[in-house]
Amino acid sequence: MILVQGKGVSNGVGVGPLYYYRRKSHSIVRSSITDPEAEWARFKAAQATAIEQLGDLAEKARADAGDEAALLFETHQMLAEDMDFEDAIKDQIFEEKLNSEAVVTDVAAQFAEMFASMDDAYMQARAADVKDVSGRIIKILSGDDGDEGIASDVPVILAAVNGDENALAAVVAHYQKYIRALATRPVKDEYGNEYLYVDEDMRLRLETKLIHSIVTGFKVLPV
Repeated sequence: MILVQGKGVSNGVGVGPLYYYRRKSHSIVRSSITDPEAEWARFKAAQATAIEQLGDLAEKARADAGDEAALLFETHQMLAEDMDFEDAIKDQIFEEKLNSEAVVTDVAAQFAEMFASMDDAYMQARAADVKDVSGRIIKILSGDDGDEGIASDVPVILAAVNGDENALAAVVAHYQKYIRALATRPVKDEYGNEYLYVDEDMRLRLETKLIHSIVTGFKVLPV
């Protein structure tokens, strides 16, 4: 018998097989192209598919857990159609004449580094979002429809241990009210009136700690 210890994110008790989620990895092949227009069209098609997928995920999250749960996917959707991100990809495709997978990888790394170097904690958190969005687009470019699915004909208990964006979004949404309560601070205006506001830096730090504990806190214990 094996005892598995983790952090539950759904209410109630579930009974069923345990399914370990593993995200597919994609090796990036760098190759020269001869038709930048066709390559740009290929990227635009993948971008449109990613935006559509993220919109569907946002609506599902909103229906299941409210507006705050949908925020992650809406943020990813905005990043996927960001004009600066898109223009940088277009420029490299036409100037470097590289395939879209390689260009998206390079541009995403540049943008993630830029966000991570900023002083603002909110903007620093966008570095991870850029990596998630670019990863989704690269999967589509590689022929993956973006839905890895679960290879089971019966309901399962899903265990995510490696930072899957869907699973982490569900966890953060589940604890969002508690996180926001911990991050709420009083502030007074110039007239002495007191208000409550959510300290975004504190909220992001709490979310980061929560995600870190999920990713590192899943253990298999001998019995």
